[in-house]
Amino acid sequence: MKKILLGTSALVAAGLVSSQAMAVDPIKLSLSGWVSSVFVFGGQSHTPDRFDTVKWDGEIHFSGETKLDNGMKVGVQVELEAFTVKTNGTLAGDQIDEHFMWFEGAFGRVEVGATNGPGNKLHVFIPSLMPSHGVDTPDYFHFATPSWSSAGLFSTAPSDLRDMEDANKISYFSPAFGPFKFGISYTPEFEPGLNGNTCASTGGFGGQYGVCTKNNPGQWQHAIEGGGRFDFDFNGVAVAWSLGGMYASPEVHNSDYTNFWRFASGLSVTFNNFTIGGAYRWTNSGYKGKYDNVMFGLGATYTTGPWGLSLAWSQTRDQDGGHGNKTDVLNLVDGGVVYNLGTGVDLFAGAQWASFSGDCCGGPQSSGLKGYVGTKLTF
Repeated sequence: MKKILLGTSALVAAGLVSSQAMAVDPIKLSLSGWVSSVFVFGGQSHTPDRFDTVKWDGEIHFSGETKLDNGMKVGVQVELEAFTVKTNGTLAGDQIDEHFMWFEGAFGRVEVGATNGPGNKLHVFIPSLMPSHGVDTPDYFHFATPSWSSAGLFSTAPSDLRDMEDANKISYFSPAFGPFKFGISYTPEFEPGLNGNTCASTGGFGGQYGVCTKNNPGQWQHAIEGGGRFDFDFNGVAVAWSLGGMYASPEVHNSDYTNFWRFASGLSVTFNNFTIGGAYRWTNSGYKGKYDNVMFGLGATYTTGPWGLSLAWSQTRDQDGGHGNKTDVLNLVDGGVVYNLGTGVDLFAGAQWASFSGDCCGGPQSSGLKGYVGTKLTF
């Protein structure tokens, strides 16, 4: 599979050279992105949680493209976090988020760099209209995961920031074959929990100097991620279904690490301004024993004019093989209303309820209810 992806990249390069393709216009960067701010209030039991706070998130995208005289398009995108990233109380962190270049033509699309893989980009997530919220890969999560619980907020996609989401990779996306399209990617190595690979992606580091070392415990290599998506329309009823997965082998085989597997699927149905849907994801987290992590959930949305209503629920179940194969559980509910004030301006208000429970390490159950009011600007 790695050879196929590398061969695809080579074919793209050969096409650029053999046809002596020239850009009609040079690449010019443009700005886009989004920012959001939210006032949060409420409490959570058994945590040092204050009642109110103001949060902020956002990204500024630098993107550009050109069209060659052979019809191929070539582009680049670099995403800058619209806030100061702090890691461990310092000003160091991943200030640059995704960064990649792409080539697109009748053959499909090839992406090279630090960006989500095809399984993630083609995935059907749990529906939600709440800007930067929801229960599936939200930008905001207003609760603290107790120290005794391993059931933190995850994603239902075939990959996310807890494994190799933004690790440097080569991805191929097919053109649409009627209602179907697919994609596949190759990632040389990654380290879970660091949004990818410490050598070649985290913190915007590109690995320009030196080498990436091998045989590192806790890192996985030769990762293949793939996904497919169907989009149907039956007399005004739109159906979207996705199926994807990821595989990687550990750099070091020992009593702890094994092959990393992850499978995911999502389904949504839209009719008469209503959308209902759900998603499911399983992973063994790359560890031997009972370390399975499962996430699933349902969501429903409704739009009328500038108004939107949303309600969603998800559950994450995480087994801890080191504590008698016991399971920690997180239930999360998010819902509210959003109003589109104008192009790129959304006002919203909602609430999140969360409950952490389980029998892993004997901690007390922790639950809470948080309300939030905010604004999201898209440009």
